[in-house]
Amino acid sequence: MREIKCPHCGEVFTVNEDAYASIVSQVRTTEFNSDVHKRLEELKAGWQAEEKNRLLQKDNTIRDLENQVKSLGNEKDLQYKDQIAALELKVKSLEGQLLSAAETEQFKIREAKREEREKAGAEFREKEDKLKDELDLKQREIDRLENYKLSQSTKMVGESLEEYCRNEFEVNLRPLLPNAYFEKDNDASEGSKGDFIFRDYAEGGTEYVSIMFEMKNESDATATKHKNEHFFKKLDEDRTKKKCDYAILVSMLEQDSALYNKGIVDVSHRYPKMYVVRPQFFIPIITLLMNAEKRNVAIRQQLQVIQDDNKDFSAFEANVRRYRDLFEKHRKDAGNNFKNAIESIQKSIEDLQRVKSFLETSEKQLG
Repeated sequence: MREIKCPHCGEVFTVNEDAYASIVSQVRTTEFNSDVHKRLEELKAGWQAEEKNRLLQKDNTIRDLENQVKSLGNEKDLQYKDQIAALELKVKSLEGQLLSAAETEQFKIREAKREEREKAGAEFREKEDKLKDELDLKQREIDRLENYKLSQSTKMVGESLEEYCRNEFEVNLRPLLPNAYFEKDNDASEGSKGDFIFRDYAEGGTEYVSIMFEMKNESDATATKHKNEHFFKKLDEDRTKKKCDYAILVSMLEQDSALYNKGIVDVSHRYPKMYVVRPQFFIPIITLLMNAEKRNVAIRQQLQVIQDDNKDFSAFEANVRRYRDLFEKHRKDAGNNFKNAIESIQKSIEDLQRVKSFLETSEKQLG
């Protein structure tokens, strides 16, 4: 049994063990719960105070950071504004320089164009004056020739063209070709003759070019007008008879023909190596044909050298082939002799082997 004293009245109670244990348990549980609740309240109050302080510190930190950021932002803004202002000033300065350079360049271009126009205008006026002078000179020459032609007979017109060509040759080509032949064709033994024959010679006196010339002219007052083609056949026959390379018709016929007025006209599609020229192309056609034939002579000489070299090379190749064939024959003969010698030696070895075997056998039998 257990005694329990009331804390208020002092009365003592007696209870059994189970009741005592139950009372003690209740007392303990109530005190424990009260203590726990009190402790929780204390902890909660401390945590709330601590959390409040932490939040306050965080807010202060955030405000400090915001102030720093704002301060940095203001500082950067000021720096950027200063840099932008400096850049704007630099851009304006460069724009001013570019504008000034562009204006200067445009001024230079305008001046250059003006100078070019003035120069071109001066050159044009100079050329125009020169052309006018040349035209006046040509017109005076034409007038002179027309008056001269009207005063001549048909025979005299033809003779004057021949004389012109002779003079042109003697003045322009004779100094360069002292050994050339340029004379009237006076040989009519075969029924006809040309007007002039030109021949020139290479070193050693070998003829490399020859030309049969026919000169044809007529007065504007001539009633019957001739055509150049009327003289092609005879010119070709004269070229062939006199063994000339080329045939040239120097002609003033068909004076309104665009074909014959253009310069040197090749009519070799009708007759071989034949050309028709106006008198002003008399010297150029000779020099052109001379240069062409000189190149042909050089080419023929080179071909001859090549042919001679080929002959020497062919002889060399023949000698090489003969030497090679002889060497091959000697090699085969030597090979055959060597083979025969090897076979003979091999046969001798075999004979000696047989003799050796025989002697060894005989020795064993005698022993």
